[in-house]
Amino acid sequence: MEIEFLTLSITETDISNGLGRWLPKDGPIKGIRAHIRPEGIEISGKLKGLLRVGIQLGVLAQAGSAVVRLERVKGFFGWGKGKVLGEIRKKLDGKPGFTLVDDAVVIDVDRAIGLSGVTARANLSALRLEPGRLVIKCALEQSSVPLTDRRSL
Repeated sequence: MEIEFLTLSITETDISNGLGRWLPKDGPIKGIRAHIRPEGIEISGKLKGLLRVGIQLGVLAQAGSAVVRLERVKGFFGWGKGKVLGEIRKKLDGKPGFTLVDDAVVIDVDRAIGLSGVTARANLSALRLEPGRLVIKCALEQSSVPLTDRRSL
């Protein structure tokens, strides 16, 4: 399967619910929420029900991959970016399509889709942050579409 053109909008609720499935239910952080702004995605919650903690993420599309960079860590006493990245590294260890490079997770979108049992070429072209949502765009380059397959507008 190949995605020729797609615009997908993921809301703060979608991300919050996804994180709830990814993180351990008995973990120390509760009430995890995502807040999306043009300058980044903030993931926040309460550590042991008392202390508000969070991380700030930047996102971009690069060479067909999604790059999610850890920009800032807030409220984790004794936990800097290095410690948080170490925990992310443990969580991603052995997951095909997810690589930790410096302070960013590089997601090979095609391989990540493959984890669900689907073989696909996503043609990721852009990630854009808008208030309350992440917009993902996938599109073939115009020059890569054979003339016989081009459709008139």
